[in-house]
Amino acid sequence: MRYCINPDCRERLNTDEAIECKKCTNLLLISNNERPNYNITNDRSYRIIKRLKYNPSACTEIFEVEDLEAGNSEKIKILKAIHDNEITYNGEKIFTLLTRLFQREQRFLYFNENEGIPRGYDVFSYSLKNRKKIHCLVMEKIVGVNLEQWLHENGAIKEKRALKWLEQIVKILDSVHENDFFHRDIKPSNIMWRKLDYKLVLIDFGAVKEINGNISNANGEMMTTQVGTFGYVAPEQDARKAVPQSDFYSLGRTFVYLLTGKHPVYIEPISEWETQIRHPISQPLIDLINDLIKDSPNERPQNTQIILQRLDDIKNCVKENPIFPSSKLSIIMSQMKTLPPQVDNPDSNFRSWSGLIKSSVIVLGIGGLIALVLLFIGRNTQPTNKNNPPISPTSKNI
Repeated sequence: MRYCINPDCRERLNTDEAIECKKCTNLLLISNNERPNYNITNDRSYRIIKRLKYNPSACTEIFEVEDLEAGNSEKIKILKAIHDNEITYNGEKIFTLLTRLFQREQRFLYFNENEGIPRGYDVFSYSLKNRKKIHCLVMEKIVGVNLEQWLHENGAIKEKRALKWLEQIVKILDSVHENDFFHRDIKPSNIMWRKLDYKLVLIDFGAVKEINGNISNANGEMMTTQVGTFGYVAPEQDARKAVPQSDFYSLGRTFVYLLTGKHPVYIEPISEWETQIRHPISQPLIDLINDLIKDSPNERPQNTQIILQRLDDIKNCVKENPIFPSSKLSIIMSQMKTLPPQVDNPDSNFRSWSGLIKSSVIVLGIGGLIALVLLFIGRNTQPTNKNNPPISPTSKNI
């Protein structure tokens, strides 16, 4: 089937043989004739296969398209299109404001060379028969799943994966910030896990902002745009004062979600998120994430290089200390140490340790089991005197 690009068309699906839409008569092959001065010299045509996403408030549609001039391996691409919905805000069309934002995204992706960011292939405008313009950006299609989908399929991540993924995203952000942009909408659904090489890709740069750039209205007055996602957006960004460190806040909250399996808004207080983790993690990693989600941007790491250095330190620390207990593991181990020896009742002793083994494996994984075994060996190598009464749990000697 062929899909009509006209957002006002009432019957957008057409047969494969159709040249123009049966309802609105607009052409079904989209050409890139109206191009900006981006040194794009090749004339290309695109056939819309299906619509993937629609955001009416942002006048935006995302399509999967076929590039008719590309080779077989690169035929399928993503086309993002914005259109005029005739709605105004403070005397100016929303479409005019969105066009300025979209031009930032077009320029950033088209000249991007980082493999962790979708490549922009084509930038153009398309005129409908009613003379309305649709602005288009053709991008690389990332084959994979976003991290929200990944977590639903696989569950909360462990520390090794957390460190690897965090490093990948921070390196991508390093490239973004180095080019004087910041993302402003980092969240699990905007990070793709690419099946080709199992690496992460940061997507949806519709909210991307120049670090020293502002948007002005038709009268030349400076305007700020409120973007971001509830639960991930930084406090200063919610107040329309976003800075590069706002990305770090969103990144920290993203990893709170990935490590706990819970949306940050459902963790109260957020400062105790580590009590909700599914697998043990080292205290230095907890400390880093806590620094990323500080309320004040001045208290967060100030640049990506600081975060990368801390990640290297954490990896070295974990490598040297394979059993590096987080606060949660320490609490459970301290509780185990208060258990009295029950040498006079082997059955009861067996049941207690059996229950602890099961609990440790469920809560802490193999690391908890190893810690428990080491503790068990230590307890059983202590000299005992059967003539002495068992020590009470409330005794000061414990």
